[in-house]
Amino acid sequence: MDQDFDDRTPIQDQEGLNYGVESRGGVPQPQSFKITVGFIQALVLTILVILGVWMSSYFATPGFQWEDLMSRCKFHPLFMTMGYLFVSTEAVLIFRMFRTMDRKMVKYGHVILHTITLAFSVTALVAIITFKNDRKRPLANFFTTHSWIGLLVLIFYVIQYVLGVIYFLLPESVMPVSKRKQFLPFHRFFGAAAYLTSLASVATGAFDHLVLFYQNYSDIGLAPRMGNSMAILVIIVGILAGYLLVNRTFKSTPPQKPAYNPGVF
Repeated sequence: MDQDFDDRTPIQDQEGLNYGVESRGGVPQPQSFKITVGFIQALVLTILVILGVWMSSYFATPGFQWEDLMSRCKFHPLFMTMGYLFVSTEAVLIFRMFRTMDRKMVKYGHVILHTITLAFSVTALVAIITFKNDRKRPLANFFTTHSWIGLLVLIFYVIQYVLGVIYFLLPESVMPVSKRKQFLPFHRFFGAAAYLTSLASVATGAFDHLVLFYQNYSDIGLAPRMGNSMAILVIIVGILAGYLLVNRTFKSTPPQKPAYNPGVF
C-alpha cells in the first residue's frame, strides 16, 4: 500500500491523497526501468518453471495432490514462491510500473496483490505444518532458520497489511491526510524490508528441502542443481527489485498542478 506524496503539489483529492488536480499524471518511466522490470519478470518466470519441474518430477512423489501427505508438502514451496516472489514483486513495484495511471486504481491493485500473497502464504504454512504433524513420526515445526525467517515475514506482512488498510483505505474523515503522510515512510521502509526478507526465506527454503529430502552428498544430481540455481536467481531478483525501490529516479511521481492560463477558455 505504497503511496507517494509530493509537497510541491498540495492539492488533495477526495480521498485525501496528494495527487494533484488530475487523477492521471507523472512522467513515463525511463527505458532502463522497463528493461530491468522485464528482466525481473523473466527471472521470476524462470524460477517458477524450475520449481515446477523440481517439485513435480524430481521429488519423492510426482505431481501435486493435497490428499497425499508427501505430495502435500510440495504446496509449501510452490505457494510461498508464487506468493512472495511472483505476486509480492508485482505488488511492491506496481506504483512504479504504472505511475502514469489512475492512482486510486493502482492502490486497489496493490491491495489485491498483497491479499493474494497472504492467501498463498497462509495456505503454504498450513500445508507444511499438517505435513509434519500427520506423519507417522512427526517432525518439529519451526525448527530451522528458514522457518523462523518465514514466520517473521508472515508477521511483518500481516501487520503491514492491516496498518495499510487502516491508513490508506479508510476515508479521510477517519484517517486524515496528516496521519497518512506521517505513517507513509514507515510503511514504505518496513514493506520493502518484509519483501526482501521474504525472498531470503524463499532462498533458504530451497536449501531446507535439499537437506530434508536429498541426503546423498557424494553426488550433486539434477534436483540439487535446480534448487541451488533457483535460490541464486531469487537473490538476483531481490537485488534488482531493491534497486528499483531505492532509486528515486523511478519513484512514483504525482501529477503537477497545471499553470493557470487566463487566455484559455
